[in-house]
Amino acid sequence: MALVVSPVSADKFDDEIEKLLKDAKAAGCAIAVSEKGRTTFAKGYGFANLEHRVKMRPDHVHELASVSKQFTAVSILQLVDAGKLKLDDSLDRFFDGAPESWKKVQISHLLNHTSGLPDYLSALGNPGLDVNDNRLVSLISDKPLVFEPGSKWEYSNSGYMMLGLIVAKVSGLSFGDYMQKHLFDPAGMKTAAWNDTRLLLPNRADGYSLRSGVIVREPFTSSSLSKTGDGQVMASALDLLAWAKALDEGRLLKPATAARMNEICEPSKQSVEGETRGYGFGVMLRRRGELLVQQHGGGWMGTRTHLIRYIKESKTLVILGNSDSAPIDKILALCEDRFLGKRVLAPKG
Repeated sequence: MALVVSPVSADKFDDEIEKLLKDAKAAGCAIAVSEKGRTTFAKGYGFANLEHRVKMRPDHVHELASVSKQFTAVSILQLVDAGKLKLDDSLDRFFDGAPESWKKVQISHLLNHTSGLPDYLSALGNPGLDVNDNRLVSLISDKPLVFEPGSKWEYSNSGYMMLGLIVAKVSGLSFGDYMQKHLFDPAGMKTAAWNDTRLLLPNRADGYSLRSGVIVREPFTSSSLSKTGDGQVMASALDLLAWAKALDEGRLLKPATAARMNEICEPSKQSVEGETRGYGFGVMLRRRGELLVQQHGGGWMGTRTHLIRYIKESKTLVILGNSDSAPIDKILALCEDRFLGKRVLAPKG
């Protein structure tokens, strides 16, 4: 299927993006597009900081929220490539005193959200409280599995939180140090960082929320919680184009291992309008003939994000909003019409 770029004018596109942000009372967003590793569009809209009226730029650094999950997945797959773990390793191998039920939970179940682990965020309560790794594990270890591992698909932040802990245990590095050495640096992500709400990070886009219709700073999240494997990366739109290029060029994973990311797990598989859709390892997927789309959205306090990769065409679209009110779905639709062609619309998720 050919990708046909819409003749929407640049001025009209810019006006529509600005209007969407204004109508949603969203601070700003950054949009970037690449094709075959070459940046074809990169621009900021609105503001990275409202108090000082700092205009948004494509090099401003954002919290990625759940777009981070593919970074955690690639970290795990690198350790598989290195022979340090296997996809069928059981969860109890990595945690002393693990409950008996964890013997049924495999690494692959954590990667594709079929583990059955209960939600740690619901058990945590206040996201502003500092917690250590043992506390995070205890939030789910004393609770029964929600379903038999592998029998059902249910989106799980708990699975990716646990995967982040496993990366640190197996590699002997902190999760942040591992990503810097094995992901950010090799991919050429010059401003990417392990999330820390207290870190003085150059070019950080401040996050905003709505409270009773008024724009305010995002609520505080503890540094310990912001570093977990389900939403831990901070990066710019330009960083994410570099990330996509590194994946396209095979610089991070062996080809056979990278292909495992694109295997839709059976419990998540759906047939929609002639396409097969579902979840792989850290990414949502769509297949139709030769069309293969990887995508993932992210949402948390003060941020809304989206990353799409059209694998065969080597096209990438990045949208990073620094407000949890950012109308990402509407911006995404405009971006696909403008840059990717109306016939190839991204799945929701």
